[in-house]
Amino acid sequence: MSTYLGPAGLVGGICYPTTYKHPYWQEYNYTEPFSPSSASQTQTWYWNCGSYAAFEVTIFNHQTNGGSTANKFIRGIWASNHTNNQWEILEDFGGLPNASYTFAVTDATGSGSSQASGRLTVTMNYAGSSGSVNNTRFILRKLVGPLTGYAHTSV
Repeated sequence: MSTYLGPAGLVGGICYPTTYKHPYWQEYNYTEPFSPSSASQTQTWYWNCGSYAAFEVTIFNHQTNGGSTANKFIRGIWASNHTNNQWEILEDFGGLPNASYTFAVTDATGSGSSQASGRLTVTMNYAGSSGSVNNTRFILRKLVGPLTGYAHTSV
């Protein structure tokens, strides 16, 4: 697993984030240069937040080898308070052959206990063999509370 970075350190590495500030929200943009061709891979992204935080999360994938389902778009709300963490998918359309997403919310330690923090874990499993995924893009729009860390793994 890569090292967790605080929001001020979200630069470079495998995922290239850009931060936009607006008077009412802050937006973190990530582009993951993921193009596995025919190899099976699992990509996992982790974001941590403090207590009393809420984010609108958008995920977009593009497939380069044609097909009738060449794009995947998911949008949801991730929220945390001092005892609860929540993920709710608002939109999920399109598709990528041989690729699937799973989502988990826990406290920031990943244990699921009721600590005053949150973690959103997004995992994309790519089975390979047909189609290819060309980049994964994430937009996290902070509605309230701090984004405290980020990590990425690839297996």
